[in-house]
Amino acid sequence: MTNQEIADILLLTAKLLELHGENPFKIKAYENAVFELEKFPQEVSVLLAEGKFYELPFTKSTIEKFKEIIQTGTLSILKDLLLKTPQGVIEMFNIQGLGPKKIQTIWLRLGIDNLGDLLHACYENRLKEVKGFGQKTQDSIRKAIEFYYLSKGKLHLHTAFEWLEWFKSHFPFPIHETGTLLTWDNFVDILEFVTTATVAQVKSILSKYRFLIIDEDADVLTARNLENVTVQFYFCSETDIENTIFLHATTSSHNVFIKYNPNRSSQTLRSLYANFPFVILPPHRYDDNCFEYYQRAKGNFIKDEDIKGLVHCHSQYSDGKHSLQEMANACIKMGYEYMVISDHSQSAFYANGLSPARLETQWNEIDKLNAQFTDFFIFKGIEADILADGSLDYDEDILKRLDCVIASIHSHFKMDIQQATQRIIKAIENPYTRILGHPTGRLLLIREGYPIDYEKIIDACVQNQVAIEINANPYRLDLDWKWLRKAVDKGVSIFINPDAHSVEGIQDIQWGIKMAYKAFLTPNEIVNTRNLQEFKQWLRNK
Repeated sequence: MTNQEIADILLLTAKLLELHGENPFKIKAYENAVFELEKFPQEVSVLLAEGKFYELPFTKSTIEKFKEIIQTGTLSILKDLLLKTPQGVIEMFNIQGLGPKKIQTIWLRLGIDNLGDLLHACYENRLKEVKGFGQKTQDSIRKAIEFYYLSKGKLHLHTAFEWLEWFKSHFPFPIHETGTLLTWDNFVDILEFVTTATVAQVKSILSKYRFLIIDEDADVLTARNLENVTVQFYFCSETDIENTIFLHATTSSHNVFIKYNPNRSSQTLRSLYANFPFVILPPHRYDDNCFEYYQRAKGNFIKDEDIKGLVHCHSQYSDGKHSLQEMANACIKMGYEYMVISDHSQSAFYANGLSPARLETQWNEIDKLNAQFTDFFIFKGIEADILADGSLDYDEDILKRLDCVIASIHSHFKMDIQQATQRIIKAIENPYTRILGHPTGRLLLIREGYPIDYEKIIDACVQNQVAIEINANPYRLDLDWKWLRKAVDKGVSIFINPDAHSVEGIQDIQWGIKMAYKAFLTPNEIVNTRNLQEFKQWLRNK
């Protein structure tokens, strides 16, 4: 065992001792041992194996710790500390800027015990109000966590699109995206491009920006940068661009379905689909029913400009970054006709949830703002926590006064499929629930959702006239696109909601629109494509 490996174990022990509020002198002893060990020129394990104790300039107790680590691979005190510390809390030590004191606050004061929830708290501005943090600290923690997840090699869709823009702006010759950048999967492993440039030209640009070439031949080149972003370039002639893009942005089952011949060169999309009534676009090349869906929709799938109003928005009343006025002005500027403000309910103490008294204050402000608007309206909504027993947060006298109730789970995630399904169905059956929010509670690449019986929940929504949202936050994209078409075909109404916690967050709706498009949804299958008067009628219909 190397000195560095021994030091890592001692340092982790020191950090966990501080996390659990142990004696400062004890902690300092471990830290001093680490400091001295890291600059010691010889390998401790070798000297101990040779019996040369006299050459070790450490205290007797420290040497005993070295022995225990070398013999067992750990320390008994560390094993005890690990047993009483959630794994997610331990993982927080990997994040730059997070030491034991801050982690202790995050864990014990905010009740956050994993990186996924911590990142989500940063996006919802929960950390900045805590003593010892602030906006700058929150932003740096958020960036550090994002980098940590980025280093694992997978990109959320919005991050992949940011890299797409970067590549297109930094290459002096045309490059065309393909792969999952075109098929709009939930996340992207590799950024894939097609180009008519030479291998040497591409390598020259990549090396300029510190990309390491990890594989290359005449037709393909793969590289990776220090941030662990992997990019792949496919090389072809001018006449074979469309064919090459298609080859890397389709599924094998779709290729079999249309009898695609990869050996034919210079194929265009039109020639590939010469025997079919439609050219199937990349996000749709996974379903053998695609031609039926195209015929049914007449090519009119959901697009950005179809959305008329924003539902599921937060303000400074709970954990949003901007005021009601600022959120409304942003919506008006973007051409929307209405907004459902849906701050967190009272049980969401971690998100500054609204007590009944604070709800009244918000309602009064909404009334004043609505009196000023001529072509815009703010609806009084709430994102009501689904409590552990399935009931909604607030009594009936509050719920019945709201225009729109979004029911969501934000706590008690450790459920089996039966518990989660029953809990959600009870909330759906509440007569005041209008929308089921982020049904699985997942955070992509961060936290798996709780298991649910999709069929039963979809059926319950149909029976109780409850809509389901596509939460467009790119870390959620929940309900997953794979279930959207089935939900709509069974009669469920769908919303595309940004879950915006800031003016900038409104833009996240684009990712939900992409998921709805991928699921072959049309504008008339999305509730918030309705204009203001039509949406008011929808709310009254239940």
